[in-house]
Amino acid sequence: MNNFCINCGNKLGKDDKYCTNCGTKIDNSDYHSVPDAWEKEMAKKELKRLIDGRLIYNKSFANKLFDNGLNLITDGKSIRQQLELEIDSDQIRSGDVESRIDQLIAEHKIRHEEEMARIDKVRDDYQKLKKADEER
Repeated sequence: MNNFCINCGNKLGKDDKYCTNCGTKIDNSDYHSVPDAWEKEMAKKELKRLIDGRLIYNKSFANKLFDNGLNLITDGKSIRQQLELEIDSDQIRSGDVESRIDQLIAEHKIRHEEEMARIDKVRDDYQKLKKADEER
């Protein structure tokens, strides 16, 4: 029987003591069997309740994205698609959808901040080169 991490939904090996994906400590109570059709349907309903539709999101989800400096359209769509994929591939259960949303928002925020730092560095390097060129 397949088991999954309760923190990130990663598939676990039988003897794993820690999740190989997120590092969460695993004990016997942390093991979940593959969700059945009913469980998948419950997870999809929870996803709809927490995020809402494919194009129009509920206010709470939109505020979480906005508060973290994320784009409602691109990041919201990406997070929803990732959750749908994880539900369909039996990696996430209904009670874990909200915490997974928060985790994905945090991951997107980190990537966004890293991207902005790279853009700032390129901008600074360009300004330095431009200034050096003007001084010649």
